[in-house]
Amino acid sequence: MTFWRFIDISEYTLVSGEYDYRLILASWLIASLATFCGLTIRDLVEQQQRFKTRLLWIFFGALALGVGCWAMHLLGMLAVKLPGGQSFDPLTAGLSLLVMMAGVAVALYLMTSKQITFQRLHCSGIALALSMSGMHFIGMEGVVYNGLGLAYNLGLFVVALVAAYTLGFCLVLVRYISEARSLLTKLSGCGLMGLVAETMHFTSMAPAIHYVTGSNSSFSTPSISVNALAIVVFFGALVVIGFVIMLGLLEQRSINESANQAEMATSLPACLIRVDQNLQLTFSNHFAQTLFGYTEEEMLGIYISQLVPAWSGSILNSVSCEQTLRAVARKKQGAEFEMQARVAPGASQNERQLLIVMENVTEYREQDRYLHRLVAALEQASDGIFITSADNENIFLNQAMLTFLRGSTEKLSLSKIMHTNPDISQCLEEGLSWYGQVEINNRDQSVTHVDISVSPIMDADKLFEYLVICRNITALKNNEDELLVARDKAEHATQAKSDFLAMVSHEVRTPMNGLLGLSAMLADTELDSDQKTTLRLIQQSGENLLTIINDILDFSKVEAGKMTIADAPMSLQDLLRDVVELFSLRAKEKELVIELNFEDEMPPRVYGDAGRIKQILVNLIGNAYKFTESGQVTVNVARRHSFVPNLALFRISVIDTGIGMSEAVLERIFEAFTQADAATNRRFGGTGLGLPISKQLVELMGGKIGASSVVAQGSVVWFELPLALARDWAKQEEKSQVIVDNFDGISILLVDDNPVNRKVASHMLKKFGCEVEMAVDGNDAIGKSRLGKYDIILMDCSMPDIDGFEATRRIRVEDSNPNKNSPIIALTARAMQGDREVCLAAGMNDYVTKPIRTVQLTTVLNQWARLRGLDDAKRTANLAN
Repeated sequence: MTFWRFIDISEYTLVSGEYDYRLILASWLIASLATFCGLTIRDLVEQQQRFKTRLLWIFFGALALGVGCWAMHLLGMLAVKLPGGQSFDPLTAGLSLLVMMAGVAVALYLMTSKQITFQRLHCSGIALALSMSGMHFIGMEGVVYNGLGLAYNLGLFVVALVAAYTLGFCLVLVRYISEARSLLTKLSGCGLMGLVAETMHFTSMAPAIHYVTGSNSSFSTPSISVNALAIVVFFGALVVIGFVIMLGLLEQRSINESANQAEMATSLPACLIRVDQNLQLTFSNHFAQTLFGYTEEEMLGIYISQLVPAWSGSILNSVSCEQTLRAVARKKQGAEFEMQARVAPGASQNERQLLIVMENVTEYREQDRYLHRLVAALEQASDGIFITSADNENIFLNQAMLTFLRGSTEKLSLSKIMHTNPDISQCLEEGLSWYGQVEINNRDQSVTHVDISVSPIMDADKLFEYLVICRNITALKNNEDELLVARDKAEHATQAKSDFLAMVSHEVRTPMNGLLGLSAMLADTELDSDQKTTLRLIQQSGENLLTIINDILDFSKVEAGKMTIADAPMSLQDLLRDVVELFSLRAKEKELVIELNFEDEMPPRVYGDAGRIKQILVNLIGNAYKFTESGQVTVNVARRHSFVPNLALFRISVIDTGIGMSEAVLERIFEAFTQADAATNRRFGGTGLGLPISKQLVELMGGKIGASSVVAQGSVVWFELPLALARDWAKQEEKSQVIVDNFDGISILLVDDNPVNRKVASHMLKKFGCEVEMAVDGNDAIGKSRLGKYDIILMDCSMPDIDGFEATRRIRVEDSNPNKNSPIIALTARAMQGDREVCLAAGMNDYVTKPIRTVQLTTVLNQWARLRGLDDAKRTANLAN
């Protein structure tokens, strides 16, 4: 016997045979059954958890598939009929069987891995192809035909090897046939794979060359009957393959039953574990793993005493029927909890096992305690709480709710709540909450106001019940009513105070007008030095009294919310210089120095309320001047950066070297009527309203104010104001500078019931060059207005019988009155917000407050003289006449 001999076929006589198609069909059938057996074994191997069991079933698969392929090969060899008899070498045939089994074992091992890669499939195909090629060519060498030799064509031999690999790789893909659910599909696939195996077999026989040698075989084994051998091989292979398939089906059935049990155990909403006779865990479901904090792999194989230290072998081994045990269990992290378990004996594969169903009763006890605390909280809640069904059946009422109902004459129900608002029912049916208030009539004829919140309780998107929370707000309602009454009283009191201040303003300003006017008239006469000194003191006292009156009125305006802020172009530098210059003249008397410093470049014009800013500066610099006996007062002006375009932030600081303030006084200097102490008040005087008014004015203009001080060293009071930058201010200023410096020839009717005021006002007007005629009351004013034409009428507002408002209205409605359209300017001591509007509504054209100032009167006369066309030409004509 010569293995794999390659010869030149031209030197020999070749012999060809015939095929027995019955044996070919038997060979294909064996190959198909072997493929089906391989599928069954492959599925079993993949489902095995233990390595040894996997190896055992790989052996069974290699035996069945190897015997099947070997039988397919042998039947294929017997199907070829050549002249002469044939003999078989048992050792060579056995070797070919072992080679086939080894290749199948390797292929099964690689194909049943949990992670199948292309490399594994490739190696499986190589292993299967080599084993089948080796089995085929070794088996062919073991068959000897009498008088014939065996050789191979080299080219076809290589082609056969390539075909064997290709077809072997195709056989590896048979693993995917197992995924088919239909048995017919699997059998069809196995038949196709058997056909592939047959194709590979006959492809491998193509390189074989039989030639006549002219000598007999060297084997002494006699030829046997081909048919008898084929029957033995066919049925022998069927027995081996059938036996392995039967074992596989039985094992698969067992696995399926275990899998079903495991699936049921895993899906149970309970903690389930299984231990063997050694008290080691063989199974645990997801709930057990979650409860103890282990993974599935960590749970397998550990002893039950690791989970429940109190459970020893003696305790569990004594369990012969289902029992309920309590013990303390331990989690992986070491935390302990109380556990209740139902333990039942069981058997699996002839081994005694225990099934244990556990539950954590600690959580239940915590839930019970939580529910108990929740119910106790609901019972002790001050709000009334009840749960009611959709048909108004009260399910739960706490003690506060019972208190509500015991004193009422009507039952508080959901239907009553819904009747308070037609939209409540729709709101609750849509799953939304509702909030509102209802009233409950009590047996003692009183009414309880209840604040109610209703929330629907849904069960599986279906309205189930309602949670109603009630709160007794009767006291709150009563407090609200009392607050409303108190607010109305406060508003009435504020209005009364405003009216009182308006009246006081008129009553005080009227004599003040006479006092200051007469002192001004007296100053124009010839006086000696003592008289001038006395007169100056009278004027200074009058000015101080007027300042106090103005402070009180301004404070009342701000407090009543009637203070308004103007917004007009102004020069901040000029305003500061004017105020500082005003105090510089007075500072010489105390030998004080008042300085003005501009730390940054100032814009030429800004928008703001010049009068209010001047008032703030006068208050601050006046305080510094008043409380500083020696040294100096410094006014620093700085411009701060602003993030708003066209807006500048100015910080003005007034620094003095006066008496200073303590921390306690500094904290309340911006409070009304506040000074350091009684001694300071007696020494320096004042109302204590200057700083509070300044603070309120600064805040009204969008700024802020503050102060710092050291006792006996001085104080610093500062304020910041945001002011908009003005544009084209030069032209506006130029237009506003047109001032008439004399009023020669202008005829004026002066109306005032107070003789002192008439004397003071007429003296001022005659100094301007005006022609003045006086009226003593409203009737006199109406009569004189009918007799002559006046350029301007100065009308006092508060007079007996007919006041200035009524006199003005009558003059305006008389068509024959020559002064129907003449300018009428109000003279009034009323200085509250809204008084100007009252004057204009009565038909007056402008408004001058008492005491009358020369500058104020000059400004008003100049404005209305120009509006009436009283230019210089007319005045010249009047003077000529």
